[in-house]
Amino acid sequence: MVVLYWTEQSRKASPTVLELAAHYPKIAVAYTQIATIATDDHHTLQEFRASTGAQWTFLSDAGRTVQKDLDIKEYTDPEHDPMIPHTFVLKPGLVIHSIYNGYWFWGRPSFYDLWHDLRAATAEIRPRGSPRAGRSHGAGVTRGRSHCDPERCRLGRPWAGWRGAR
Repeated sequence: MVVLYWTEQSRKASPTVLELAAHYPKIAVAYTQIATIATDDHHTLQEFRASTGAQWTFLSDAGRTVQKDLDIKEYTDPEHDPMIPHTFVLKPGLVIHSIYNGYWFWGRPSFYDLWHDLRAATAEIRPRGSPRAGRSHGAGVTRGRSHCDPERCRLGRPWAGWRGAR
């Protein structure tokens, strides 16, 4: 996951970063990495990181390389030349799964939006979702649904997942 911000606007960026920081232990358990890239200098960026309790990598892009490459210059503040906040959910190989434009507060993803995106991205790269999926007797789970025999696993029917049930 990559989060792009201008931390001088910390009043605006802080709630989103604080929410991610609060849920970071859950994110880390899933072996998911976060990187925040901001146009601030290294010192300012690390102060912001420390003030939010964020435990992931913060990278300084004071030269605005990312801003220019993605054409996300925030045109209303030419004095500070910030970039429009964005959040990218990435799959392995840095393939973009989803993009959030955070210019307005409601465009920024909540932790639960990211949870759903990461679940969907995981389902795409691990379609059976279970460590037993490669075995003939394993019923993997994707998006909370079992991949068992459709005749035996329909809603409204008794659960037939235990050994010997028919």
